[in-house]
Order: sequence, then C-alpha cells, then structure tokens
Amino acid sequence: MPNYQMPPTGIANLVDAPLTPSFSLDPTRRWAIIVEQPSAPPIEEIARKELKLAGTRLDPTLWTASHLSFGYAPRLRRLILPDGETPLAVGAEPDLVVEGLPETHGVRYVTWRPGGGGFAFLVKPERSSTLLEVWAAEFDPSLGGGGSQACVARRVSALKGRTVNAVHGKPFKWTVDGRLLCQVVPPGHPLQPPAEPLAPTGPVVQETDGSKKKPARTYQDLLKSPHDANVFTHFSTSEVLLLEQSVSSGPAAGGEWSSCVTVGPPCGAMVVQLDPSPDSSCALVKVLTPGQFSYQLPLHRFGFTLEAWDLPPPTQGLLQGMIPPPQQSDSAPAKQETAKGGSSGSSRLVLKEVPLQESVPISFDARPTGPRQTSWHPCFPCTLIWAEALDKGDPEEPAPGPHGYRDQLVTRSAPFEQTEDQALFGLETRWAGWWFTEEGVGLVKERRHKDRREVAWRLDPPELLLNSDTAGPSDTAGNSSATVGSSPNRVQLWERNYQDRYGDPGSPEEVRNARGQLVLQTVPGKGGEEGSSSSGGSPIPAVYFMGNGASPKGDRPFVDARPLEPGATVQRVWRSPAGPWVRGEKEEGSGQGPGKEGAGVEEEEEDPRLEVGGLPVSSLSRRACFENPVFVLGSKGTQRLLLRRESNAEPPNFFVRTLNPPPPPSSSTLGGLKEKALSSVEEVAVTSFEHPQPQLKDVKTELIRYARADGVSLTAQLYLPAGYDPVQDGPRPTLMWAYPQSFKNKSTAGQVQGSPFTFTRASWSRPTMWLSEGWVVLERFAMPILGEGDEEPNDTFVEQVVANAEAAVSELCKRGVSARGAIAVGGHSYGAFMTAHLLAHTDLFCCGIARSGAMNRTLTPMGFQAEERDYWQAPDTYHKLSPFSYAKVLAERRSPLLLVHGDNDSNSGTHPMQSERMYSAVAGQGGICKLVLLPHESHGYRARESVMHVLHEQHAWLTRWVVDKEEKPPLVQTQQKKLAQEEGPRPVVPQSALPWVV
Repeated sequence: MPNYQMPPTGIANLVDAPLTPSFSLDPTRRWAIIVEQPSAPPIEEIARKELKLAGTRLDPTLWTASHLSFGYAPRLRRLILPDGETPLAVGAEPDLVVEGLPETHGVRYVTWRPGGGGFAFLVKPERSSTLLEVWAAEFDPSLGGGGSQACVARRVSALKGRTVNAVHGKPFKWTVDGRLLCQVVPPGHPLQPPAEPLAPTGPVVQETDGSKKKPARTYQDLLKSPHDANVFTHFSTSEVLLLEQSVSSGPAAGGEWSSCVTVGPPCGAMVVQLDPSPDSSCALVKVLTPGQFSYQLPLHRFGFTLEAWDLPPPTQGLLQGMIPPPQQSDSAPAKQETAKGGSSGSSRLVLKEVPLQESVPISFDARPTGPRQTSWHPCFPCTLIWAEALDKGDPEEPAPGPHGYRDQLVTRSAPFEQTEDQALFGLETRWAGWWFTEEGVGLVKERRHKDRREVAWRLDPPELLLNSDTAGPSDTAGNSSATVGSSPNRVQLWERNYQDRYGDPGSPEEVRNARGQLVLQTVPGKGGEEGSSSSGGSPIPAVYFMGNGASPKGDRPFVDARPLEPGATVQRVWRSPAGPWVRGEKEEGSGQGPGKEGAGVEEEEEDPRLEVGGLPVSSLSRRACFENPVFVLGSKGTQRLLLRRESNAEPPNFFVRTLNPPPPPSSSTLGGLKEKALSSVEEVAVTSFEHPQPQLKDVKTELIRYARADGVSLTAQLYLPAGYDPVQDGPRPTLMWAYPQSFKNKSTAGQVQGSPFTFTRASWSRPTMWLSEGWVVLERFAMPILGEGDEEPNDTFVEQVVANAEAAVSELCKRGVSARGAIAVGGHSYGAFMTAHLLAHTDLFCCGIARSGAMNRTLTPMGFQAEERDYWQAPDTYHKLSPFSYAKVLAERRSPLLLVHGDNDSNSGTHPMQSERMYSAVAGQGGICKLVLLPHESHGYRARESVMHVLHEQHAWLTRWVVDKEEKPPLVQTQQKKLAQEEGPRPVVPQSALPWVV
C-alpha cells in the first residue's frame, strides 16, 4: 500500500499558492470586510470523526456541519467617505484591523449588523478547539481606519460558555433592532449522543402498502436505523436565545452583551430555519416533526411545522446606529398593525403542519406539497409569503381550477392567530423567484423545465393582499385552501427560454430598506414610458438589472435600467468593454493555423443596440479585460458601480467606477483625504490583490469557436503554455476537460459561453495545472446534449458526446497545437461519466481521467443528472448510458482509464461503489485501468495530501500513456523529450496516511 506522493514541483507550487481573500460589503455599501482564506487542510483534519445522518454530515465534537473551513485575519476597509458619494482609493488610509482575536483563530459566518457599524461571527479559538464561540465587533463607520479608531472583537459573554449548535448552518441571526438570535444546545442536553446499543433489539423494517408511488432518487447518508434517528434528533435539537447589548456599551464601553432570554421552548426543538420578522416582534421557525423521518429521503423532505415565536421587546432601549422599529408609512402597500406572532399567553404558534414528503414524483417540474421558501414579505412589518403547489406537486396531474394554475404565492399577516392565508398570485408553471420594490410593486418569475420556459410578471400593489377568491386554513398536506382568481393587477413582462444566454435580461438588483429587508433597487427618477402607471395609478418603477451579457464574442456583463413594463425602453447603463480586434478576426477562418477561427465560423461585429447609448464600439474603448458589476452605489443622482476586473494576467480586483462623474469640487470639506479619493474621477481602485501564481502570467488563452458535424456551434477555452509558438514548436501533448449539459434546441446549445479575458488561475481540480508542464489545455470544451421537441437528450447521449469530441479534436489539429495520438481527456463527476464513454466509443484519446463519476446507471434507477425517467420507463437508455456496459469494449480497445474517487463521497448518485465496480469490470475483461480511492474524501477533495496525490497520479498516467507512448507523431516526441529534460526534482510530502491504490 503506497504512501502519499507529490506531483512535479511546478504543479505543487501552484497548489500551494495563496488564495484570494474574501470581500464582503456592509449594508450601507460603504465599508467592506476582507478575510484571508486558508490553504488546503492536512489530512488529519479531514479524517476527523463525522456522522452521516439524514443526508447531512456533521461534526459531533464541534456541533457543526463537518469539515467547515475557517478564514482568518479579518480587516475592514472603507470604500466611500461619509458624504456617501466620494470613493476612497486603496492605500489612501490604513485598513482597520479587527483586534482582540486569539492568535491562531479561525472565523466563519461573518454577518453584518443591520445598518452596519458592527458584525458577528463564529470563532474557532485554536485549530484543536472543541468548542466554537460567537463573537461580535463594532466600529464607528463615520471614522476611518488607521489610528482614528479601534475595532476590537469580543466574545459574546451572555452565552456564558454555552455550546453553539451550528449543525444546520449559521447558528445566529440579527434582528433589525440589533439583537442576536442564537441557537445553542439546551440546558441538561448531553453533548455526547445516545450510545449505540451493543446488540440490536430487532430488524429495521420498511413497508409500502401499494396505495401510492414513493419514488426516491439515489440519496447518500440516509438514516439507517432507529438509533440513527435518535442521534439525528439529538444533534438537531436547539434552544434559541435572544441576546441583547447594553445601551451603555459600544466600542468604547467594550460592547457588553448583558441580556440573554430563551425564545420558544426551553427544552429546545429541532430548528432548521430561524428568521426574525422585519419588526423584530417574532421569528419564523421551521421545526422538524418527531416521527416524520424517512430511511429513503433526506431531511429536506421530512415532516415539519412552520411556527411563529414571540420575541420580547428590547429591555435596554435602542442602541446608537440601530434601525428603529419600522412604522407603517402612508406609501406602504396596505395598512397593517404591527403585531406579535404568538397567541395571547403563548410564545409559540403553529402556522402550518407539513407531513413527510415521500410521494413527490422524480420529474424536474415536480414539487413537494405545502409551503416552499417561506420568508418575510419585505414591504410589511410582519407578513409571511411562500409558494405552494396546487396540483399535488405532480406536473402529470391536470392543473386544477378554471385558470390552470399549478403554483400560487400565498401570504399571511400578523396577528397570525386572527388571520388566514391569502392567495396572492397564480402561476401556470412553477414559481422561480419573487422580488418587491419598497412601494410594493412585485416581480414574479415562473419556469418549466420540460421546455425551459420562463415567464416574468409584474404584480401591482393596490390589492396586494386582497387578490383571492377564497381564504382559509390549510389542508392535511399543509397547503392553503385559499385559491387565486384572475387578476387585473398582473402584467406579463417577458416569456423566454431560460437557457437562451444571448437573450437573458439578467437578474434584478436589491438593496436593504428601513426594515433591513432586501427590496428591488430602483433607478432614481426613472420609470416606464412617459405617463405610464400601474393599474392602481402608482408610477411604474425602473429597476437595475445585471447580467452576464453573453454574445457571439463571449460574455460582456452589463447593467440595465429596466422599467417593469412590457415594451418599455431599456437603458443600458454600463457594459464590460469589448475586446480588441484580432488580425483575421473579420475573415472567415480557414482553420489552417494558430489564431484563426475554425472552418465555417465567422466573427460578428458587436450589435450597437446592446451598447451604452446605442453606439458602435469604438477602437479606443476596446480593452483585453473582463469586468463584472457587483453593486450599484451612490445617491444624490450620481451613479457608481462597484466592479470586479480581471484579465488573463491580472487577478480579480475591485474598483469604483463613476458613470456620470460630477464636476471636481472647488473646495474640500474632507481635507486631503478627499483629494486622494478623487485621484481618478472616473475610477478608483479599492483593492490591489497580487497575482497568486505569477508563473502563469505569460500563458496565452483564447475562446475558440468551431462546429460539430450536424452544424451545432461549439466553443471552448484554449490555453497555450508560456513561450509556446505552434508554428516554431509544433503540436504539444494536450489535455481536454469538459462537463456535458442538456439543451432543448440548437440555438441555445450553440451559444458561446465564457470570456477570452478571464484570469488564468490553476487549481487542483482544473486541467490548467498542466500548463506548468508545457501542455496545451482545452477546458470547458462544449458538450451540449440536444433533445428537441419530444426527444429526450439522453437517448442520443453517446452519439452526441462523440460528435462534440470529434469536432474539438479536429479544431485543435487544424490549429496545429495538437496532434492525434497525443491527446488525453478527463472530467469530474458527470465529466468522468463522459470520459469513460469517449474512451469506449472513440479512438480519439490516448487515455482518460475519470474522477468521482457514476459508471452504472442502473445503480441510480430513479433518475440522474438530466434524466427524468426512471429505469423502468427507459431501460435501454439506462444500459446504453452505463460505461459499465462497455467494460469489454474498453479492454479490447486497450483504452487506459484512471479512476479516482473519494471513499467518503456524499454526492447523490456517485457512491464509491461506482468506480469500484467499474474497475472490477475492466480488470475482469483484461483492460487497462487504475483505481485510486482517497481516504476520508468526499465528492471534491480537500486535504493537501489527497490533492497532491491525485495530481501525482494524473501526472504519472498522462506521462505513461501520452508522453512515453511508443507510437506518437514525431513533433510531439521532440517536445516531450524537451519537457522531460526541463523537469526538476520533486518535493516530499509527510506520510501521514495512505491512499488505497489498486
């Protein structure tokens, strides 16, 4: 059994390169917190004990999800000066370092306080700590960094050493008035789980009575016994505490959290969702129901109740800088009294009871019954909103009612014990998102997977909560008996194929309102066409939208001011710059040399209608970079964007761009600091992260276009190693990497994806690692699987992956960068599945690398990936799509296949058995195969030792079957010898654990 091994030094150095820090803005968007990110952890951390229960994995010592990563060294950076307008350049003032943390700390779940000026986070004091702590820090946002103030983090002392319960995610939430709701282990609740009986008391029994279908996809880590259910209940149980800070406290007084009261039952409950209301009067709590568990389904399908738990008012008064309790304004959508969630004399009110969801069809258009995505309506002090199915969640059922609605949106307002559900909005397909303006105008999306249809609606506010034919209590499935009638207050905004990247209008942007809730970010002073208004007479708003801006020349992200009115003029506010012209780009490429487009593919001019101002792209505005909008900033009529910019050789950094710069100030009210901030009127850099892998700076990349035999357009990202000239040096060994995706029509399948100007970074999971070894890399080469009309994509999966690969190989060879007989292919997960098929059905590749894939589809009989049919509906497809079926073919073709799998894979459908059985089949047929099982690793690999060993195995496999292969084109042989001579010595890794290598 071999020890962990290391790859060549060049690859190892890329793995160990520092990660870019995280960057998060506060609610005012004037400050950012920057947190350093850790490198790959040692195998000892990944080997920590974990429990696999109900589709989750948890750390029984820390009471968290297992294998959480923790950042370190948080610091604050001011982006906008107190005038709310002037951006501050990086380096103009020192960062505000968060002080007071333990020397070897780790931080996670950094969460801004509503209104800014403070944040809370989870702290792991030492690497070996067995107890996590909630800490908080405050600062004065009107002051800067450096010596003007200190930001000291302190442990939330009111918890008094209680164990925090983070098994189901972030264990705390801010209320709008600045208090903290925190989940902890209840008093008297033992930290150790129930001991497993030495001997079972009986068998585990499951039974179905045949009255209904109970389909379940191939989930991992499910409950297996009554003992498992007891342990899951033990770790899911939390007591909820409401923590309050003393009014006299603050940055100067030490930020003492002096008050702590229990909310809900003192003995705790199985809380999996906890959200305080906008008026801080109650909390929405989702509680799992004891006895409503399953051995076939994960916890998100378990039975649950939705409850409202009272929150007492603040006892210390309102802290300085906190958002006051919201008052109902005259412009609010409807009159509503602020009321507490519980009934009189009770702190806990059950709103909905939803049973175990064990009869949900496997169709991608199926949904569970009962409330989905329940949350607080952002425009009201205490109103809930959710989606629910009207057709029992089954798309094969007839749509009920005269309007043919399958989904509806429902609301319910406080006082909850005195109100009933109100149906708000009906949908012909499935709800896919809702947003509201501060004035209550709604934007609602619905989607259907079967034909990729998306429809967007505007919902006008006058009858926002009065738009139902009936209202009433829930049925036994948790559904409301309220039903939506036809509404004059709904206006269709668009209908489209949601896979159409070129026609994507983008996603609406949101900001925090006075209640601390996210609402649509409207354009100041902008609306629909002149004189237009909603059915209730209120002006139609224009909303900021941001999108990828996909085009035939690659992605160019944009910001639009889009009126919520069909046919209204959309103003393009900003767009990422177009790239420079390349010689020969306007010509139809012959495909006979490097830098030329493939045969039959011609570059288009940019469409002026999609540019800012509707003007053609000028040569002066072209830049070889990729910019992405993050937020729209500014007020008082000045539009500013926080942008993230990168290029092939420059790492992503953040900038503030002024779109309509004001005239320079005649006098400075902020001293020299403002002059530094305005060193560039149009743009100010706010970060300066350095290149983490400078050895890749000279790598060349290109977004190439070509076509497969049936005319479907294809794209891929081509990388050429530094210093490589295809004309002078000839073809190089090549590694191709892809991941299939299904489509319903040719036009969307052939659209360009990605940008030629994104930053080139190598990570262990990407083939770009091999650029350091002088290889040519083709990443994300298009792998569309098309099923038009009633055709299912998977019925011709094999034929289409072969056609896609043949087109890509032909394009590489035409460009002179690759040669047949010196190309390898690989992929992860569904890409591994693709790789095995390509080796079995083509002679295009010398070898393949298949990581964490599924090789036998009969082991996932209730559907997989893009397959909605079960095995019994399409047995031939399941067999044809199983690489396992072609083990003999692989052996006869002598196609070398490297299988890598984490022995602790948690991903649905990719159990380690998939690779183990595939290896046994190929070996049994006399084929060429190697299986590497990584101890303690899941679907993606995390430990440094594991990552390095995987790269070692891949390097050895590629060297053996591509570089050292006897029959190769002469030019490729010459280049391989040169690379071998340049390779340096390999480093040594500590041998702390052993992978299993067969």
